[in-house]
Amino acid sequence: MQKAFLLETNTETGEVDEHRKLWVQDRIKELSYIFTIIVGNFSVMSNHMHLNLQTRADLTENLSAGEVAKRWLMLYPPKKSKTQKLTVEQWQAFENEIASNEKLVDKYRERLGSLSWFMKSLSEHIARMANKESNCTG
Repeated sequence: MQKAFLLETNTETGEVDEHRKLWVQDRIKELSYIFTIIVGNFSVMSNHMHLNLQTRADLTENLSAGEVAKRWLMLYPPKKSKTQKLTVEQWQAFENEIASNEKLVDKYRERLGSLSWFMKSLSEHIARMANKESNCTG
């Protein structure tokens, strides 16, 4: 098991991985536009973070099916392949497919208002970036 802190001194290079704090800040900002959760303030330390978040059920409930689809695809974009980008028409087709499926819309709407999904989307994204940079898994 790798025991590493997000902003701790890199034992191999001796450098402090402060740039990762920017990853966290950027991801929080990105998620604040996708989720219906208000970000008050936050603090990132070497081994944990504090976030002041407010759920807004009223915002979640008022999302149209189309808005749910757009936001969900911002969070989990479809991939054609690693080398090919989706066309505007293909992207719109994915949006329409989600928006026309009431069960999916309900499920994704609930997730877009969920603190658990917000934190999962933050932590998983940062962990993947750090693992890629450190050339490790886990």
